[in-house]
Amino acid sequence: MKDGHKHYTVKTLIDIISSINFISKSLANKLEEKYGNHYKNKRIKNLIGIIECLDLSFWYKGKSRLVSGSDKVLNDFEVIKKAKANLIIGIL
Repeated sequence: MKDGHKHYTVKTLIDIISSINFISKSLANKLEEKYGNHYKNKRIKNLIGIIECLDLSFWYKGKSRLVSGSDKVLNDFEVIKKAKANLIIGIL
């Protein structure tokens, strides 16, 4: 983790049948991330915006590992009003 960055423990769901990443509105606001307008998607009714670049790191064996900076797939997140988890990572 970079100096000056806060560490948050969040509930994350890995979705093996999706290629879209989601973040809850409450977590996006807590992280003070600005999100832009979304495109119309009728399948996702509570979609309210998009974060085009969100750097994530995970703790693994006692060390922080930045994953989103090296993986374009994990950079973009759709912001939704209500979610089953703070982050939903699509890995399809």
